[in-house]
Amino acid sequence: MTSIYLVRHARSEGNEAGRFQGRTDTPLAPVGLEQAEHLGERFKALPLAAIYASPLQRTRQTAAAIAAYHDLEVQIEPDIIEINMGDFENRTFEEVKSMYPKEFEAFDTKPHLFAGPKDGESILDVYTRMVRGIGNIARRHPNQSVVVVSHGCAIRSYLCFVRAYPLEQMGETEWGQNTGVNHIIYYRDKVSLHRVNDISHLPPDLMADGGKV
Repeated sequence: MTSIYLVRHARSEGNEAGRFQGRTDTPLAPVGLEQAEHLGERFKALPLAAIYASPLQRTRQTAAAIAAYHDLEVQIEPDIIEINMGDFENRTFEEVKSMYPKEFEAFDTKPHLFAGPKDGESILDVYTRMVRGIGNIARRHPNQSVVVVSHGCAIRSYLCFVRAYPLEQMGETEWGQNTGVNHIIYYRDKVSLHRVNDISHLPPDLMADGGKV
C-alpha cells in the first residue's frame, strides 16, 4: 500500500494577479509563503519516503516548506506540471473571455473539450501524463508515504481518474484550494480517494481562494 498526499501549491503571484498561469513560472506570493509554512508543519510528524514537485517554482517552493522538516531533497517530476494553456498563458480571465470566448466557455463549463489555443495542451493530455506520473511514483514507493505537489487543473483532471469518472464528468470535480491536500491510497491495482482538498492546516485568514490555474 502506498499513501500519496497530492497537494496543490500555495498561493502564487499569478494567483494574486488573477491570471491564467499554466506553465508561466511565477513564485509564491507573501501569503503563499505563509500558507506553505503551515503546510510544512502539518506534515512534520509524518514519516515520508519522498517529496515530489513539478518543475515550476511555485510547486518547488511549496514542497521545500515540507522538506524543511525532513531529511529529503525535493524530487522533480515533469509529468505533474500544470497544463500548457497556450495563448491563455499569463492573461487575465477578462482578457481571455474577450479574446477566446468559445475556448473560455469550454474551459469553464466543458473542460473535457478544452485545449489551449496556439499549441497548448488538451485536458486529455494532462490527464494522461498525470495518471502516468503519479502511477510511476506509487510504484517507486511500495508501503511508503509520499507528498506530491502539483497544480489546480492537473490535480482536478487526476481526481477524475481516482474517482473513475469519465473526463466528461470533470466539471463535477471541485477545484482545489491553495495547499489543499488530497489523500490517495494505491493498493495493488486499486486506487482510492480518502481525503479531498483538506485545508484544515490553514488559519481562517489564509484560506482565500487562489483561483484555478
